[in-house]
Amino acid sequence: MTAGQRKAHKFIWLCIVTVIPVILFLAVKDLNFTASNENLLLDRASNGASVSKQIKNNMINVDLMINGNGKVINILLKKPLRSTSSLVYVLENGKRGELLGQLSGVGKYSFETMVDLEGILVYDAIKEVEISKLFF
Repeated sequence: MTAGQRKAHKFIWLCIVTVIPVILFLAVKDLNFTASNENLLLDRASNGASVSKQIKNNMINVDLMINGNGKVINILLKKPLRSTSSLVYVLENGKRGELLGQLSGVGKYSFETMVDLEGILVYDAIKEVEISKLFF
């Protein structure tokens, strides 16, 4: 590097070091990091979906959202279930209906269905035992 290149290199890096934090600050300043779940659900509802029912349990939170394409069931599993083979079914007339999917661990799950449902059933397929039955 020549003396001119070293000088330009130093100047460019000093500009970058001062400009990037300013750009990051401007990009982040309007974000709301304290938004609650209710605000997020209301935002989704204003985007064409409507929240019709919510169920809360000590292990499971369930939100049912109805939109033009059908129903979206959002499940938040707060604690691990006893069984690793837990399946989620639709409850129709108090009985097990369509299979929605599997719950494998703590976390968020989302399932879509077109079926009219009364609630959900969390079922252990190996032991053939109902783990939880939640009605809307």
